[in-house]
Amino acid sequence: VEMADDKTIRAIKAVDTLTGAITVYRGKFMIDTTGDGWVGYFAKAEYRLGRESKHEFNESLAPEKADKLTMSGCLMGNGISFRASNVGKEVPFVRPPWAREIDLIESPGRAIKNVTSGNWWIEHPNDIDDVFQAEEARDELIKISFSYFDFVKNKSKLKEQARNYVMNHIPHMDAKRESRRLVGDYILNQNDCEAGDLFPDRISYGGWPMDVHHPEGIFSGKEGSFWCNGLVPIHTIPYRCIYSKNIDNLFFAGRCASVTHIALGSIRVESTLATLGQAAGTAAAMCIQHKTTPRGIYQNYIGQLQQTL
Repeated sequence: VEMADDKTIRAIKAVDTLTGAITVYRGKFMIDTTGDGWVGYFAKAEYRLGRESKHEFNESLAPEKADKLTMSGCLMGNGISFRASNVGKEVPFVRPPWAREIDLIESPGRAIKNVTSGNWWIEHPNDIDDVFQAEEARDELIKISFSYFDFVKNKSKLKEQARNYVMNHIPHMDAKRESRRLVGDYILNQNDCEAGDLFPDRISYGGWPMDVHHPEGIFSGKEGSFWCNGLVPIHTIPYRCIYSKNIDNLFFAGRCASVTHIALGSIRVESTLATLGQAAGTAAAMCIQHKTTPRGIYQNYIGQLQQTL
């Protein structure tokens, strides 16, 4: 990121990871939809990473002490975690020595329903940094896919059904669930989601459960796949959650929005995040129209933004 001053982005340089070519994007306003909040990070925007303590926002579902744990992603591509096919004859499977053994999988939130692919809860423990250890996180998910298939083939209730199946494909993309969250003029929290209040500057809605996954991933044993997964009413998301607190021309949309770790459990799904992108793009256009800032839209034009949306 090139800065015009401490609060204003001048340009963004994007590197093509296949060719090394650098493309420079210039604009009056920028929208960070990188997921990991990279534009905000390089612009020195305020951000959060990990879990808040329950006392900071009075969130009953948050841990006692803050930490840097983030939800694991899962391998996605043409299938989740892996694909397996029936080859018409029995094929044994021996777990590689570099893949940990799993003794218990079926638990709250987890059930093995087929032998042809994996599940969304095939996750690594959350102490791997998905931002700066991205390749390690992906590699760990690949290892865990072998651990899971070993359980299915040799220990599960479906092992007879799986007798003739071989693993023939593993995706290589880590579909991340959480990393940095950029800080706006408001940080949405658990209580906001559960109360279902109508924020005066609302620009979108959520309603997915408070779906936060277990920090031990697939190795959580009898505790199952969730840290919490309580239902919430339809709730609103305020405009103040999609522009930066300290960078004057930066919007953001997607999972790097201004929310707590617990609130992210409710807003991190695609259909919800897509509407944040629509709101950010619309607000950026209005900033040009009215020659104002993202905060200026909140202060003077929020009604027009809401009506436009």
